[in-house]
Parts: sequence; structure tokens; C-alpha cells
Amino acid sequence: MMPLLIPSLGHVTAIFLAPWFFGLAHIHHAYEQYKTGYHSFRAITVSTLFQASYTTVFGILSSFIFLRTGHLTSAFVSHSLCNIMGFPEFELALSHRRRTLVCFCFVLGLVLFLISLYPLTDPSIYNNTLYME
Repeated sequence: MMPLLIPSLGHVTAIFLAPWFFGLAHIHHAYEQYKTGYHSFRAITVSTLFQASYTTVFGILSSFIFLRTGHLTSAFVSHSLCNIMGFPEFELALSHRRRTLVCFCFVLGLVLFLISLYPLTDPSIYNNTLYME
């Protein structure tokens, strides 16, 4: 979607608009939950809105990575990795017997991710001359 949106909307708008479609594409999970019959309407709604929200945030990240590197492979690999890892289970981390260590690792992982995101997606590494700062 990004290559179609950028020419008319620009980089920043495209980075924030395309992920809304990505998040909306995950609403079909509500129907799957409804068909199982194990959840109330309220639980399905909350779960679906939460999933659509975090997939939208991930879509923003993925769009940024795609534009910075200039390669679809980077977005594909990050999406695959996130699907494999799943959403962090904070409740399990907080109830773990080594809660302090596990929570420290969560925070350390987030900090290292944020610190390394921009340098590791440097357009010059990927020979991407189309990215505009």
C-alpha cells in the first residue's frame, strides 16, 4: 500500500494512514471468536479493538522500516517475527517467580529496540536513495 499512497500523500501521512487499513484487516478475528461461542459480545469487542490497535501501531513501525530500508523483505521479516513472538504476555511476566529479572529484560529489550531502530534502518546500509529525511 505504501508505494501507492506516498506519491499523493507523502511519507509521513502514508506511514500513519496505511496502518489503519492494516489494523482494520484484523477485525475478521471477531467473527472467528463469535463462531467459537466461548466469548461474550463485550469480550469479543474489547479483544478485537485491542488487536486492531496494536496491529495499527505495528503497521506504523513496519511502514517506517519499509520506507527507511527501501525493501519489502524488511517489513516481511519484521511481520513474521512479530507473528512468531506474539504480543508480550505482561501478566505472566508480573507473576513469574523471577519477576524483577523478567521485567528488567522486557524494559531492556524495549530500550535496545528503540536505540537500535533508527541506526539499523539507515537507508545508506540498504542502498536506499529514495527515502527522504
